Amino acid sequence: MNAEIWAIGGGKGGTGKSFLASGLAMYLAGIGKKVTLIDADLGGANLHTILKMEKPAATLSDFFERKVSLESISQETEIPNLRLVTGDIHTLSPDTIKYGQRVKLYRHIKSMTDDYVVIDLGAGSNLNTLDTFLLADKMITITVPEITSIDNMYHFLKKALFRKLNVFLADHNLKDAAKNTWRTRDENDIRTIKHLVDHFKTISPEVCNMLDNEFSRLNIYVVVNQVRHTPHSHIGSSIKSVIMKYFGVPAYYAGSISYDNSLWKYMDRGEAFFGMTSTAAIMEEIGNIAWNLMENKQVKLSDISSEVLL
Repeated sequence: MNAEIWAIGGGKGGTGKSFLASGLAMYLAGIGKKVTLIDADLGGANLHTILKMEKPAATLSDFFERKVSLESISQETEIPNLRLVTGDIHTLSPDTIKYGQRVKLYRHIKSMTDDYVVIDLGAGSNLNTLDTFLLADKMITITVPEITSIDNMYHFLKKALFRKLNVFLADHNLKDAAKNTWRTRDENDIRTIKHLVDHFKTISPEVCNMLDNEFSRLNIYVVVNQVRHTPHSHIGSSIKSVIMKYFGVPAYYAGSISYDNSLWKYMDRGEAFFGMTSTAAIMEEIGNIAWNLMENKQVKLSDISSEVLL
């Protein structure tokens, strides 16, 4: 049986993608799951420092350039059941990876036999990042409760879903129709991705059924980081509703992570591993998120405490 793939994205840096990816991987490994954590933040890979490791000798550079297997460049961590694959900090950038290399990487990821593969995506929304996000069984987007961060998350998701739609239309010889429809979107009153998808469903019953199938299999999970008080926790439910209404895809609120000043002091000192493992409340919240992801569940408003988070 192949691994279930979780990818953490969001478009903007500083929202906690690496923190969440490493936390989820650590939690899953801690409950006995076999996990490979992939640092796909090419050119800015830092998960090895969060996991208190030296820079790995073998990286994705070796996978692409020396044609070795993904398993052979994965490194054991101090945590049983958890291995790490990292991007090369100095020689790789998203722009240098060719389409064929990307396809090869995805093929290897899909063939992995761990219980879970957790992928930490870099900032931005280049094609490598979008396609890796869309590869996942569970697409996890993380934001902090600030309007600019939430907007960036929406833009990232919009680009990812446009990418999904464009690939689908190209595969079915409808690429020109997509360009023409977008050019005349005002005439057709197309204002959202959902409107665009609904428009293409009118082409034929066959296209309609295939589009429904493609988009119904997308699973987007929302995580809100650095929550300071209850209204911030409620943001996740609002984001989920907006995604479903305007993007027309299944969305779930996986949970939130409280702001903890002591943890960020550890992060600033380069002691993230110690901070994460010694902050029980944070790891409990990450554990709740992990269970929601594993069980296809989500946070309900009635589950959110009315107390102010300190």
